[in-house]
Amino acid sequence: MSATLEARAECPINRLHGRFLLRQLEFSEQYASMYRRRVEQQHEKALRNIEKVCPSSAKQYRVLELPPGVPSTCVGVLYKEMKLLPHFLDEYQRELVRIDAGGDDDDDMEEAIAEEDVGQNIGEEVLDTTATREQAATMEHYSACHAQDEVYLEDDSGRVLLSGINAERFSTGIVLGVYGTLHANGVFEILSYTFSGLESLYVDRPVPANKDPCYVAVVCGLEVGIPDSDNPAALHGRLSVEMLIDFLGGRLGDEKLLNLSKNISRLVIGGNSIAPTDELRLKKKLRLDPSDHIRLNDDKAQLGIVTSARLMKEFDQVLSRLAAAVEVELLPGDNDMSDAFFPQQPLHPILLPTAAKQSSVHLVTNPFEFVAQNGTTTESSGATDPSLCGVRFFVSAGQNINDVAGETKYEKRVDVFELVLQSGCMCPTAPNTLFSYPFKDKDPFLFNSAPHCFIACDQPQFETRYSTLNELRVNTEAC
Repeated sequence: MSATLEARAECPINRLHGRFLLRQLEFSEQYASMYRRRVEQQHEKALRNIEKVCPSSAKQYRVLELPPGVPSTCVGVLYKEMKLLPHFLDEYQRELVRIDAGGDDDDDMEEAIAEEDVGQNIGEEVLDTTATREQAATMEHYSACHAQDEVYLEDDSGRVLLSGINAERFSTGIVLGVYGTLHANGVFEILSYTFSGLESLYVDRPVPANKDPCYVAVVCGLEVGIPDSDNPAALHGRLSVEMLIDFLGGRLGDEKLLNLSKNISRLVIGGNSIAPTDELRLKKKLRLDPSDHIRLNDDKAQLGIVTSARLMKEFDQVLSRLAAAVEVELLPGDNDMSDAFFPQQPLHPILLPTAAKQSSVHLVTNPFEFVAQNGTTTESSGATDPSLCGVRFFVSAGQNINDVAGETKYEKRVDVFELVLQSGCMCPTAPNTLFSYPFKDKDPFLFNSAPHCFIACDQPQFETRYSTLNELRVNTEAC
């Protein structure tokens, strides 16, 4: 080990991802219990916040007990009826029609079935729902949100249609406290609304006692094993990985870069460590063609098909070289060999036979939460538990933000980050459109404490924003 690496900055961390670890798998539960637990855990805070902004004379009611024409308060979880949301059953029904018609999987039959699908009237606008739903299903960063989507408030008694709220700014799964009036047509007009709030979850970020800087590096999308060596993008990806290894190892750059590298205490790899393979693409297809069945047989090596297992072997060598220079926290992502549902469990050590043996490699869940302790104390941080003193990080491979972005319309992706923070739930759309494990007794996706640094990988572009707690407080007036 070089002298540069011997002097690397040290910053111990306390990993807080235990609540995302699934000790046993039980899929007999209905998803409704997750929403009930979410509302139960956030009900009191949301009610207290809405009572601060509405007249003291307003009384609280359950959804189905709201009196018409009387200003009232209510707390529930949002459900968004989206006209353009891709539906699995629609594609399945078209497949049944094709089979009943005795058609082959050819372009003519596809066109004949597509002609049966008609547009859907939304107000005065006619939308080709088939085309837009297919586009939403195939494009990772496509938003299926429409201005005429309907938003409902739901509790354990029922649901009510909301008005006076901008549907493009909200997603399913967000708990709100609302103040307004129920009209004779059964629509609840919102005058004010509040989230459960971050104030009770926020702990001041402490000033580190150590004078020397200490950094946590975050990378994602290494996509090791991209085929087509002549492709400029593939060459650029491999070169970037090599430069990352050299930079962290203190073998790249001038003295300024060497000092920066020396002060990086650990590296967080935020998913998609291997490139998407044919296997992954085929698993995402709803209907397999005859040629696909051939490609999925046991003779993948003879057919020249690149498998995820093969790419994991290549990534194992890359990870070993990274771990020789710095502590590594490895999250799984969409492309990686982990669970298809959220939260994704740590990659199995057998997939990384060389790297997993190194003490500097830590296989963690997606999402991942930790507290970095750089000489902080309980007095300087305000935390009561000494192990929680420091800067709190929350990192995900990006599925939670991408899914919320697919149900909303914001100019910037960091605006979606703020919505998620304000909601108090890191994955509000789980389990509705983000496939999730059906938790029974609690909703682990609720923030136990507001993160000081909130990171989501696999985004369309790099964006960053510094926000104070006051700036995260929303205007509670109906929009």
